[in-house]
Amino acid sequence: MIHHEIFSTLLHDEPDTRRSRLLERHFNLSGLDERVSLEEFDWGYNPKIPKRACFDLNTLKFVRDGENPILIGPPGTGKSHVAKAIA
Repeated sequence: MIHHEIFSTLLHDEPDTRRSRLLERHFNLSGLDERVSLEEFDWGYNPKIPKRACFDLNTLKFVRDGENPILIGPPGTGKSHVAKAIA
């Protein structure tokens, strides 16, 4: 029974390991200097940032639709963070 549990664990771990390696490879090829996410963004810093629109961009629907999003705003408002998170 123990061998069955070990085999099952290894079998389920393989897709996760492959996915992690693929994401790591894509990040390394991206040229980005840091990993960020929208979840770790400080939304309270600037309440004018359209949170819903940022998360909508994160779905990448704009790619499928052939659209080009533009992030506009003064320096220090989070445009680079949002762009890196989406990338």
